[in-house]
Amino acid sequence: QAQEATLGASHPRTAETVAAAGAALAESGKLTAAEPLVKRAVRAWEASLGTEHPDTMEAQCQLAALLQGQGKTDEAESAYRSAILGSKAVFGEDHPTTVARTCRLAELLHGAGQQDEAEELYRQVQNLQRSSLGRTHPDTLAVQTKLGTLLGESGELEEAEQLHRDVVAARKRELGVEHADTMKSMVCLAQVLEKRRNFKEA
Repeated sequence: QAQEATLGASHPRTAETVAAAGAALAESGKLTAAEPLVKRAVRAWEASLGTEHPDTMEAQCQLAALLQGQGKTDEAESAYRSAILGSKAVFGEDHPTTVARTCRLAELLHGAGQQDEAEELYRQVQNLQRSSLGRTHPDTLAVQTKLGTLLGESGELEEAEQLHRDVVAARKRELGVEHADTMKSMVCLAQVLEKRRNFKEA
């Protein structure tokens, strides 16, 4: 409060202090108490630095995660979309920061049952990561797994199976059969095979 009185509520250093306090509360599980502090930080950075400054966008993502954790899906979606728009304007669509934020929005929409847009965003992220990181990079395989899971839930079992098979094969080569990530991928594939009534292989 002393810093806020001296520098003003919208000063970047004030925003930084407020955001840090909000982050500390969030880490201790006090999401409801953290939310107003992070919202104050977002407003302060927007006023002092602009909506497209990296600190503002990072605070928007922090706020989105807080809101998501409280089940406030609509507000979280809005915060993620604002951060993504800023990222595209400043860094470009294929920048890792933009891609990561797009994936977070896809996960939110997937969890909220908005399958069509979530699928579209997962595919977008997968294509960008394949181009920039390669088909067998852990981040590429992670979003491919998410897409495969969504497609399995939506009944698009043939494509879901192929996606999971590709992930299993890549992780066996890169990590070995007994690695935890490989085994998780094998479980995902087995679940799709069961849905396809391929019990022998599952």
